[in-house]
Amino acid sequence: MSKSTFQEYYKFILLSDKYRIKSLRLSNPFAFDSILSSTNIQLKFIQLETLILNNIDSKSLENLLNHLTFLSSLASLSIICMDKVDHLNDFYLQIFRLP
Repeated sequence: MSKSTFQEYYKFILLSDKYRIKSLRLSNPFAFDSILSSTNIQLKFIQLETLILNNIDSKSLENLLNHLTFLSSLASLSIICMDKVDHLNDFYLQIFRLP
């Protein structure tokens, strides 16, 4: 999927139903960038219960984890990282601090 196609999908599908989305699977680098560049992710996906991150790079994961603490309904998190995570213990600490 091209970046422009994903941005249209993000704008017209994801954001229009943001308060109803309970499960989200992301596997496209453009998806991570779009969500990370958006402001107040915690206000956009307040009902999110399940988040699946496939093929995320460690830098994007680090940035995203900083925002996930505000998703109080999040109950399931699956992560498949596409590169080596340098500070794995730090990631585990951030994950286990999630609500």
